[in-house]
Amino acid sequence: ATTYSYTVRAFDVAGNLSGYSANVSATTQPASTTWTPPIGIPVPPFGINEVPGAFTHYVDNTHPAATDTSNPNGSPTRPRLTIPTSLPAGTVVEVRGGPYTIGNAIWTASGTQARPVFIKGVGKPVFRGSLTYLSLRGSYVIVDGLVLDGEALYFGGGPSNIAVRNCEIKNYSPSSNDSAIGLDDATNIVLYNNDIHNNGNPQSATEIDIHGIKPWSGSSNVWIVDNHIHDNGGDAIQTGDANAPEPWARLLYIGRNRMHGDRENAIDLKRSRDVIVSQNEMYDYDRTSSSSGDIGVVHDDATRVWFLANHLYNGEYGNWNSGSTDYYAIGNLIHDVKHL
Repeated sequence: ATTYSYTVRAFDVAGNLSGYSANVSATTQPASTTWTPPIGIPVPPFGINEVPGAFTHYVDNTHPAATDTSNPNGSPTRPRLTIPTSLPAGTVVEVRGGPYTIGNAIWTASGTQARPVFIKGVGKPVFRGSLTYLSLRGSYVIVDGLVLDGEALYFGGGPSNIAVRNCEIKNYSPSSNDSAIGLDDATNIVLYNNDIHNNGNPQSATEIDIHGIKPWSGSSNVWIVDNHIHDNGGDAIQTGDANAPEPWARLLYIGRNRMHGDRENAIDLKRSRDVIVSQNEMYDYDRTSSSSGDIGVVHDDATRVWFLANHLYNGEYGNWNSGSTDYYAIGNLIHDVKHL
């Protein structure tokens, strides 16, 4: 692993800078300085700044000439009806039209850092599911500008170097605990500038946890940055769970997200390690049958957690730590909570 040594700079409520130094072990290197990361969070090696070239595949199910028959790539005059499920290095899929009925689907990419795969929506095409999963597998792929409606997004089977950005994930509401975006044994994942909302029922009288995002065991080097996550039936973001097996999720970077109105918490850190929660805005969290109304909560021995320069307000409690190892809360602004 490559070791970063950096200084976290956090503001106190008076606007003064305070410093904190920490060594964070990671398997990545910064790829670009175009995007400015939140305090204490390194730049991911892939997924933020890359842009696609000219399309190699063209998909538009609203075109009268659209067909998949003898049409592996498609064109503006004869598009494909569907996205190919196996995508070699250098593929750029341009997707228009919609809505698309997707169901359980697997998209597998064989990209490289020099020749990544892009799936690029134009006009925010909608992919509709019915309590189904879109599974992203393989490596070096960027999914950009799609809407998943009733369809969960799942990273499984050891995927690496995958980014989902500028997407909307909504209305995934199964009858048992789940998450709209689930990560299982996934590495170097970027979730950037997405709108993740109304998955599950935030007004439910009984607990059915449908979280916005959940990194689980085996996942590492995950960036959850600059997203809007709100009105979900569980937490906006939960890491691990109370009984998560080793290896716990680790090197999780949660920065500059806006989270509000979920049924339980904005941040719920359970069994996970090396987590930086930085410069997030979190508000409007009330007491429910399964939550005390904590805006943020750290427990189940989450280890090496940095909670830096966040803004928390309008909740029963601010950030509640009921069991962790090496926990630091620096430079956070907490106000309009009912209990200290």
